[in-house]
Amino acid sequence: MTKLNQILFNLELYTKDFEINVDIVRLMLEDSPVLTDLERLRWVGDPPSLTNTEITLLTSEDGKDAKLEFLGFCPWKLIETQGGLIPGNPTMGVFMYREKNYCFCCFEGFRSFEANPEQ
Repeated sequence: MTKLNQILFNLELYTKDFEINVDIVRLMLEDSPVLTDLERLRWVGDPPSLTNTEITLLTSEDGKDAKLEFLGFCPWKLIETQGGLIPGNPTMGVFMYREKNYCFCCFEGFRSFEANPEQ
């Protein structure tokens, strides 16, 4: 806990000098509506049908206690936004690929992952 506290303290120091470039944020968002985490987590469509036989959709019982890669952040958004940490939505499903579990912030992210999980 001491290490974590030190890290958070140091991050706070950096955020005081950090400026957000609104133009870059708009470029990253494109025309996407901005949802709060709560709104995004409440939205759940039909579970996607799997076309890649190497990927398994975990049951809700298995998925709720699964250790998620990237601390539960969406791996697709991490790559698409070059480091953006967007929380995944486990209510959409937890997907296992090569003994590792992933959740995504949107079905588009899952589809991209399913097409090329090694990326």
